Amino acid sequence: MANLVIAQGTVELIVGKQPYILGEGNALVFEADVPHVYRNMTGSPATVYLVSTYATSFTYEKAPEGGLEDFPPSASFRRPCRHRSSYSSPK
Repeated sequence: MANLVIAQGTVELIVGKQPYILGEGNALVFEADVPHVYRNMTGSPATVYLVSTYATSFTYEKAPEGGLEDFPPSASFRRPCRHRSSYSSPK
């Protein structure tokens, strides 16, 4: 699940094929594993807060100095998910 709150500006959020126009003070909860896109609708900065929660719990271990790519797979560690969102700003 993801909870997006717009603190400043106007943002378009497309979740799957459903578009939403969100302004300051608006919030939306959506399934985070559905492809989604954010777009600033104005030339002014937008500030958004996004909180994601996962159905399973994760146990994290300290990564080696070489970074996560050198970390051996284990049952107690899962690599961070690659967020499939994209962001664009009007030109």
